[in-house]
Amino acid sequence: MTGWGKKAEDIEREKIQRDQEDLQKRASERIKTELLEGQKKRLQQDEEVQLKIMRESEFRDRVRRMRNAQAREAKEAAERKRVAEEKQSQEEERRRKQRETQAREAREAAERRRAAEERESQEQERKRKLWETAKEREAVTRAAMKKEREAREALLKKMRETEAQTRSAKDQKQRGRENTPNAQDQMKKDVRSWIKRPCFKPARRVKGPIGLHSRSQRRSSTANAPMRMQYQLPRLEHVEELEKYRGGGFHPIHLADRLKDGRYHILHKLGYGGFSTVWLALDEHLQRLVSLKVLTAEASQQQKELRILRYLDEHAQGNPRRDSIVSILDNFTIQGPNGTHMCYVSQVGGPSISQLSDSPGQVAGTRRLRAPLARKLAGQLANAVLLLHSLGTVHGDITPNNILLRLVDIDEWSPDDVYRQLDSPIKDEVFTFSGGKPGISAPEYVVQPTSFSSVAPRYISEEMLLIDLGEAFLESSSPLKGVGTSVSYCSPELVLEGKASSWSDVWALSCTMFEMRSGFPLFESFVGSSSEVLQEMVRILGTPPKPWWPSLEQHDIYIKQNEASRGSLLGERVREIGMNDEVSSMHGTRSLLSRPPASDPIIESPGTKIPEDEANSLAGLLQRTLAYPPEKRLPAHAIVKHRWFAK
Repeated sequence: MTGWGKKAEDIEREKIQRDQEDLQKRASERIKTELLEGQKKRLQQDEEVQLKIMRESEFRDRVRRMRNAQAREAKEAAERKRVAEEKQSQEEERRRKQRETQAREAREAAERRRAAEERESQEQERKRKLWETAKEREAVTRAAMKKEREAREALLKKMRETEAQTRSAKDQKQRGRENTPNAQDQMKKDVRSWIKRPCFKPARRVKGPIGLHSRSQRRSSTANAPMRMQYQLPRLEHVEELEKYRGGGFHPIHLADRLKDGRYHILHKLGYGGFSTVWLALDEHLQRLVSLKVLTAEASQQQKELRILRYLDEHAQGNPRRDSIVSILDNFTIQGPNGTHMCYVSQVGGPSISQLSDSPGQVAGTRRLRAPLARKLAGQLANAVLLLHSLGTVHGDITPNNILLRLVDIDEWSPDDVYRQLDSPIKDEVFTFSGGKPGISAPEYVVQPTSFSSVAPRYISEEMLLIDLGEAFLESSSPLKGVGTSVSYCSPELVLEGKASSWSDVWALSCTMFEMRSGFPLFESFVGSSSEVLQEMVRILGTPPKPWWPSLEQHDIYIKQNEASRGSLLGERVREIGMNDEVSSMHGTRSLLSRPPASDPIIESPGTKIPEDEANSLAGLLQRTLAYPPEKRLPAHAIVKHRWFAK
């Protein structure tokens, strides 16, 4: 019993123990649960506190930013206000200075007007005195000419009386017989003496006048028509043809004339041509010297040159090569007794290459440009031709007459300076064929153009000006009958076939460049006939292509079969430069033609021969530009790159 009861107690005790363990376990779990819930609650509280703190921090930051923004806006507003006040102050200061400047300018303008009025008054007084002096000189000249004419008329009257007495005596002796051999001899002597009068002195051929453009000795269709001579031949050689003072011809102009409402005051004569006279004038508006060209009434109807120059101005604006070609500064028309005449105003050109190379009384070529200057000017000319050809334009009359050296610093010349540098104008009174005064169609006197022989060297620049675009044309519309180029500069196809093109320009350019360097023409002729020039071409360049032989035979040039292989003599022609110079005394005057060559900045010393390397280079250039077939000639864009210009 005891063992069983002990066992039951153990079981009861184990049961109680298990119950206690269960109670402890539940209590422990409850405590853990309570601890977890308390911890969770504390975490939630902590999160709420942190969230509250964050919100409060964000609020404080927002408030701080807002206050900063307000402060910044207030500061910017203050700065803007300060800047506005400063600008207002500056604007008031600027307006004050502007008012002071305007007042000062007004005072200066008034002073300038007063000074200008004084200068104008002085200039008018000076011009009045100059005009009176010119009038006095003209009166003296007219009186001398009148006296000479009266003496000539008295001598003629005496000769006629003597002739009448002689004839009367012979009639009495020979019983009324007329026209005996002796009488006929006497009549021939009378005619010869009449022809030898100064008024019948034949005019020499002029190499070329200076101005905007000058077609030397060309004649219009009406000039070639038979007409009765109205005027006596002038005693001056280098003047225009008086018979062209008629309807459709020249406009009569006198020194001191004023054109275009008095703007252009005529001071001197620069040149003339077959279709124009060219005058040196003072532009009273701009106070500068200009070249004023007055066309014949017939030539004024075409205005071809004006169209070409305007085309160049439109398509070559800003191109530096354009400065080497003449420009139209102004143009207008005048109405005269011979019709309506177009007038072109351009910059004043100086002496032409022909004038600088002219050596009267010496071998041709004795006077020529210095080698570096000749190459420089030839390069400028080649570039000017390149510009024309690049625009599809052909000059048509490239000759040394139309290449001028620019004058510089001449706007400072007074009229007295003009006559000092260009010499006083030489005039010759005009008479009708019957000895009377000319009508309104002709001037009272003709004026000999200036030769620029007295211009001081410092006024002559090393820049050239290409003039005379009266023969120019667009290559797309080339003339059917060629152009009026001087025959010495005409290409063979132009002489034989009348074909003018850019290739004939290249030929004329080559001949002109040679003459600029040599002082004498490449193809010389005595009377200037096409036959002479063609013979020179064949002699220097060799045998031309066989298809041209029949045309050459029309000029009395016959090519023999055994001469067909003859080569070019260009090299020998180039080496003639300086070989035949005549050295003579040139002291005593200030003329361009007579300054000591050693100190002359323009003219080469006589006897200076062309160096061999330059001769080879120039001959090579000419060989490639003077090919008989036009298409084989060197074009302008290749010519300007040739090494001869850089020698």
